[in-house]
Amino acid sequence: MNRFYIIASEGEEPENEFIIKNFGDKVPQNKVYMATQGYIDIRKDYIPAKPKDYDLKFIAHLRTLSPVYKTFEFLDFHFEKYNSDKQEFLKQIKYSVLPLLSNNKTYTNIINEWLEMKEPKKTTESTNYTIKTGDINAPVQFQQSVNHSNQTQSFDYSAEQIQDFFKILKSDIVNLEEAKQEEFNTEIEYATRQLNKGKDISSQLTEIGSLIQNTGISFFVNLASSGVFEVIKPYLGL
Repeated sequence: MNRFYIIASEGEEPENEFIIKNFGDKVPQNKVYMATQGYIDIRKDYIPAKPKDYDLKFIAHLRTLSPVYKTFEFLDFHFEKYNSDKQEFLKQIKYSVLPLLSNNKTYTNIINEWLEMKEPKKTTESTNYTIKTGDINAPVQFQQSVNHSNQTQSFDYSAEQIQDFFKILKSDIVNLEEAKQEEFNTEIEYATRQLNKGKDISSQLTEIGSLIQNTGISFFVNLASSGVFEVIKPYLGL
């Protein structure tokens, strides 16, 4: 039985794009039967949906949303409609839904960011988090104090260079197919939000580098001829 997700009533079309279409609380299952003359017959039966089946329907509907960053609105919609303990809903997403998306870095990044916004991490002492740019051409530095320890990371690029890099990259991806453009834009938008928060974006840059490599560097004419590409290139893993 479903307690967490908003599903349309039977025979009715969803009122908005975030409501899951009714599937009768049943899911198909193939069963093997012995037919005549020793032949095996495979038939499709329908069995009552289990909790995991509802999670899978939730994920399947999530994947239909475009652009992918509508995931934030989708999660907010079901979160706000949940009438019981909100922390219980967050645990459902964290421990039931998120593991089923472990092979999709884009969705796991977005859902983890959403969870972080809903339940900020607690520390035993106040956290000082600053991003120092100083001269815009100076390296960006991230400083964070967590659980009695200080950690400083320095990167040999500036916020302005990252913005230039994204701008040039976007001028090249317009020539790619729509699905591939969406992959790039999702990573760029997520990295931009993280950068604006003063967070480390090395994992996002690595992911963008993988997308560039998989597409083929020859497609990125403007990027390859730019000076900023040589600065950012080591962080892309290229």
